[in-house]
Amino acid sequence: MTLIILIITFVICLGYSLYQHFTKFNNYWEIRNVRGPKPTFFFGNIIDSCLRKKPVGVVFKEIYDAYPEEKVVGFFRMRSPDLLLRDLDVVKYVLIKDFDIFTDRGKEYSKSGLGANLFHADSATWRVLRKR
Repeated sequence: MTLIILIITFVICLGYSLYQHFTKFNNYWEIRNVRGPKPTFFFGNIIDSCLRKKPVGVVFKEIYDAYPEEKVVGFFRMRSPDLLLRDLDVVKYVLIKDFDIFTDRGKEYSKSGLGANLFHADSATWRVLRKR
């Protein structure tokens, strides 16, 4: 009987720990007063893309269209908080004035092909290409 209680306690603690791990950052954008859709457990806001129901671009477009009055929208790719820029002035500010801060694109490509251009390069390559 003690073994069963111990196993049940372990499973409950493990489940709670996993839940806390995957939802720890769900209030990331709320704390920063950035509007955006409420994330789901584990998948964030891209559950339809993860389940292959919609392409990721369509999911991003739906998030973009859902907040027409906002300059920026916060959302989650799995557990990763991402910021969607809607206002052209904000885009210009990030790409021109703060380009040295926002160097990573969140996606890795090989150095040849797509990785050799400004939009898909990693931070080290991006800095070199940006200064040309």
